[in-house]
Amino acid sequence: MANKWKNWTAGASLSLAVLAGLMACTGGATDPSAKPTAVATVFAYHDALRAIGGNDVNVVMLLPPGRSPHEYLPVPQNKSDVMKARLIVKNGLELDPWIDQLAADNKTATVLSIGDSETALHTEETDLPGTDPADTGTAPAKQDGHGNHDHHEMGNPHVWLDPTVQMRVAEKIRDALIKIDPAHQAGYSARTDAYLADLRKLDADFMASTATFKHKEFIGFHSAYDYLARRYGLVQIASFRESGSGELNPMQIRKVVALIQERKIPVVFSETAFDTRQAEIVTQQTGVKLGTLQPLETYDNADDTYVKLMRENLASLEKYMKD
Repeated sequence: MANKWKNWTAGASLSLAVLAGLMACTGGATDPSAKPTAVATVFAYHDALRAIGGNDVNVVMLLPPGRSPHEYLPVPQNKSDVMKARLIVKNGLELDPWIDQLAADNKTATVLSIGDSETALHTEETDLPGTDPADTGTAPAKQDGHGNHDHHEMGNPHVWLDPTVQMRVAEKIRDALIKIDPAHQAGYSARTDAYLADLRKLDADFMASTATFKHKEFIGFHSAYDYLARRYGLVQIASFRESGSGELNPMQIRKVVALIQERKIPVVFSETAFDTRQAEIVTQQTGVKLGTLQPLETYDNADDTYVKLMRENLASLEKYMKD
């Protein structure tokens, strides 16, 4: 992980230097009477902001379509948007450290760091169980209490994939917006109630359906799904990559094939944002199905919603794990 962020820092240095040049012209002051601007680093949080803010808030998603917060390099427009913001919703847990640099000179914004306020899953090392250091250059993989594999020094950051976390996100956003803009308290409260009702129904449907699953274990393309699995009694037994980047080497492919055969794993889940060829190699060798899950840190269509994409995830889990 340390090397990952060293690489990120080196790659981002030029971008951040350009952003620093905007300091003199952006400033941190905002007009208290103007419609407040709120920014988000993760699509799930952008969805909650937009649903709760309605027409009373200028909501900005900092990432363009198809981009992941894991390795994003900010652009000048991001700096401009963040300096205007009165509310910043980020994840923390090492997912989006670039937002801290962008926001450092905005002394008036309220900052919600969602992941840092949650009970994070802590899992050691990455990729595949039993990985030998000689094979991949990493330490042997270890499992947490759920059999999951990951490597995040501060904890697995993908907390929003548990709908009960998204409920707490909505409540925190509501309270922050009311504090910033009390004149529109009634609207923020009413829209939050509607959003929470949809999330409670989503959670109840997940709970009822997953309780009937014949299979409880699956392999995800990257380590995003541990919180969803924990909530609904499932197990992401392994992942191809921690953040969806890189490729499996032949030794790793043999290990994941052996794992599928040993544990009778029914499905390998890919993601729309990443190349599926590595997953296809595994499915061809094992005959298991290839499904798709949405991590919701990225987005392909800005008109999608958290509930819509999570229901697509439920439908995909049902298709491959129920029977």
